[in-house]
Amino acid sequence: MTFNERLDILKLTCNYFIGNLFLDAITSLIQFLLLKVSMLRLSARVFHHPFMRWNSKLVPIHFIKENSKERITVNARVGGSIYDAVLDNDIDLDGFGACEATMACVTCHVIFDSKTFKRLKSSATDDEEDMLDLATSLTDTSRLGCQVEIEDWMSNIEITVPSDSVDIRSYDS
Repeated sequence: MTFNERLDILKLTCNYFIGNLFLDAITSLIQFLLLKVSMLRLSARVFHHPFMRWNSKLVPIHFIKENSKERITVNARVGGSIYDAVLDNDIDLDGFGACEATMACVTCHVIFDSKTFKRLKSSATDDEEDMLDLATSLTDTSRLGCQVEIEDWMSNIEITVPSDSVDIRSYDS
């Protein structure tokens, strides 16, 4: 084998390894960036960061405090959650959303009328159902506010907020 042939083989081998290393590095970088973006979305959701805004459309919704029958009307962002509406509007609901929408408690337990409940876009997941089993004042139309997305048709709905909430993170069985 001539020197030039050996040099060509060496170049091909180097190009192959360098190319693969470069490809691996680029792939790793892309995966890292995608992970960071998904973590940013999660942290924006969990920590209620204003960076995450789904929609600029607002609809009025009414919260009814179960114990006092006090009616609180707020503008809720379409695409956000009931939990987001409470935080966005700084509604004083003692202990509401203690787990910051991670579905680790039932403090954002809300009750819908049956007509509204039937129209909700998504039904409760098994995990949400398991959490709701721990809620006091549970009804057939109960949901966790962090799991219910505000939709266009929800203008002027009434949402009952139970007077007693349980933070399951401090629950002893």
